[in-house]
Amino acid sequence: MVGRWLRLGASWAAIIVAIVVGVRAPRQRPELTAQVGQILAARCVRCHGALKVSGGLRVDTVEALLRGGDSGPAIVPGRPRASLLLARVAAHEMPKDGVPLSDGEVALLDEWIDLAAAPRPDGRLAVHWAFEPQRLPALPATGHPIDAFVDQQLRTAKIRCRAPPAERRLLLRRLSLDLTGLPPTEDEYRRLMDDAAADSYERAVDRLLASPRYGERWGRHFMDLWRYSSHEHRVDSKNKALHSSPHIWRWRDYLIRALQEDRGLDRMIVEMFAGDQRRDAPDDALAATGYLVRSQNTIDRDSWLTNVVDHAGRAFLGLSLGCARCHDHKFDPISQKEFYQLRSYFEPYVVQTDGDVAHAVDGPVVPTHLFLRGDPRAPDPSVAIQPQVPAVPGHVACCDHLPAPSTGRRLALARWLVSDTNPLVARVLVNHVWLRHFGRGLVEVPDEFGVRSRPPTHPELLDWLAVEWRKHGWSLKWLHRTIVTSAAYRRSSSSAGLDACVTKDPQVRLYWRFPTRRAEAEVIRDSLLHLAGALDPTIGGPEEATERADDSPRRSLYFRTSRRERVPFLDVFDAARVEECYRRSETIVPQQSLALLNSPFVWRQARLIADRHGGDHDFVPRMFALVLGREAEPAEAALGSAFLAQQELLLGNPAQARAYLVHGLLNHNDFVTIR
Repeated sequence: MVGRWLRLGASWAAIIVAIVVGVRAPRQRPELTAQVGQILAARCVRCHGALKVSGGLRVDTVEALLRGGDSGPAIVPGRPRASLLLARVAAHEMPKDGVPLSDGEVALLDEWIDLAAAPRPDGRLAVHWAFEPQRLPALPATGHPIDAFVDQQLRTAKIRCRAPPAERRLLLRRLSLDLTGLPPTEDEYRRLMDDAAADSYERAVDRLLASPRYGERWGRHFMDLWRYSSHEHRVDSKNKALHSSPHIWRWRDYLIRALQEDRGLDRMIVEMFAGDQRRDAPDDALAATGYLVRSQNTIDRDSWLTNVVDHAGRAFLGLSLGCARCHDHKFDPISQKEFYQLRSYFEPYVVQTDGDVAHAVDGPVVPTHLFLRGDPRAPDPSVAIQPQVPAVPGHVACCDHLPAPSTGRRLALARWLVSDTNPLVARVLVNHVWLRHFGRGLVEVPDEFGVRSRPPTHPELLDWLAVEWRKHGWSLKWLHRTIVTSAAYRRSSSSAGLDACVTKDPQVRLYWRFPTRRAEAEVIRDSLLHLAGALDPTIGGPEEATERADDSPRRSLYFRTSRRERVPFLDVFDAARVEECYRRSETIVPQQSLALLNSPFVWRQARLIADRHGGDHDFVPRMFALVLGREAEPAEAALGSAFLAQQELLLGNPAQARAYLVHGLLNHNDFVTIR
């Protein structure tokens, strides 16, 4: 009882002090404080934060706002009209180098000051959402966790309609293309359609995840993300590859194998960064460091290491670290010194080739210098650089004591990346997986989680997935299974009869239906070979020459791809750029239609498909189901039958007529669309 009165007395004392000094006691509105913090973090901290303090003012804590800068206190709690910060942003005098705050943002700031500017419980204010620790949010409802969070956002947006479940055949095609990159066979369609068990779909998911084609499909996704590039047949004066390595395919095969085994992405990250530095490394750990070999540039060491740091930041942290090479980052809390501290982790490594495996290994330790304005000809000897991660988002001790010649630097960095205290990596990678299932991420720009990023459409869902994924050993197959068994994933892609939803959410950001998307270049080419029964199932091995792409039955990820060598058919359909490809482009250009219409490769597969499936009386509906993954509409079936009869009459060759029909279906939009 005494303790209770003491606590009450302390609370009343705080209120009395507030009244004496003319400030109202803060009325707690945590959600308002969070919104104001996001505004200040995104719009003001770059000039008034830890790295840059323009006018002597910082805005990242309430204490700093009360203290103010050269012009006096920035806010007067309870008196918005007397607050200098509000006056400057309302008059569009601030921010000086950005878009003015909207009327809604100014109104939020006004309300927050009027409520006496309550800080967060930890005293901070302008903390960007992505730098917050991951927390496991409470599920808003029972049922599938993803659907609980999705439905919560739909209710908040007052969107009451939902697309019905997708037709089973179309859903199986979507699932098969997503998990294996290949459409179902007639037998696979038949198995699902004839299986009336309640868990038939879940068992289909498990079969596809166990398929050897899964590792190839998702290996290509991570080859995009981690910038796989073939050797360009250019060597230096010592006959050493200028860029990448002739043996880089060993890294590609490592990715396929590790994903097929569901090795855990945390373990893969450690092996790719430091497979040569682990005492308990598996046999393929050296090949895993192909991630670092890929960036080799023997004629420009500075560009080599700059690319490693920049793209490691974008791929794993969602931060454009390269912006801090010449000066402090203009937006994110990354100083120029911190950029070079990160570079120091990679400074000792070089590329070594043993047999047919090119891998990273530490050479002699050389000092890292801060380059003035990013110029390697102007090192600053006054700044001591040691390995250290940025203060935001975390801290790591360096380095493990390992036998020479290893420094342990890269291993220490990799372990920090996958540690529970890192708020970014799991969020960034979960977002990439979501993007490749739905065509858009929960965070729209997958390599930009900094203060300029738009907040996630479903922040609690992103955190729930990130936390649970880590709990499940960073298992990608667990993550896939969780996503594709949700009702959100299994919805129809049609908006027919859902005009109210279209009006409120035309971009389908809230997933009231499944978003359609164009299939990737590799999926289109591989599907042609697969339907024709011509696809070579061999996994791995040396790269195929690009000029053989029209004649080779190998999957598309096995062909050489570099800045100089591209497969033309794949390029037309927006194949990955080797410089960076965090998200595939989706263009619609005439060359794509012309490629499907005129390519000898497509014609050859059309003839093989037609010959393989014979001339039965139900040929037309069977081809619609096989090629497009759906039943033909009555009008389509009638038109297809009439076309087939007409072509048989004109050509006098039933087999050729059937090939013409199949070729027409291969040129249908539904063939190149995941829906």
